Amino acid sequence: MPRPGSFTLSILGRCRSPEVRQLFRFLVVGVANTAFGYSIIFACMYLGGLSAELSNAVGYGVGLLVSYVMHKVFTFSSDRPHREAFIRFLVVFAAAYAANLLVLVILVRGIGVHEAISQVIASAFYVVTSFILNKLFVFRGAL
Repeated sequence: MPRPGSFTLSILGRCRSPEVRQLFRFLVVGVANTAFGYSIIFACMYLGGLSAELSNAVGYGVGLLVSYVMHKVFTFSSDRPHREAFIRFLVVFAAAYAANLLVLVILVRGIGVHEAISQVIASAFYVVTSFILNKLFVFRGAL
């Protein structure tokens, strides 16, 4: 039986480009954090008895903190001070969400693309915007 994480380590070990390795780590953190966030949301709802709205807020809040720490340590290995980096991280989160929302509105309301397809395309814009801005603005110079 393979060790946990061995698939990820195997892929990262074969990749020669530091930028591609960094993007892969970014995506792994995103997927893991999404699963973690949902587990927090469902735990709050079904174990804690909280409302769906409050559970969602708690899950997103915890997810945002976990995302910041994982990207700072694992994805970008940044030594930028937390106070400066976290404020920038929140700005990037807002900018990436705004890009996501703008693309979604243009696709659904402006062009008439199906909502489900529009959500997937808009999410891709969120990921790309978030990666580029985190790399260049939040954790600059990190590889």
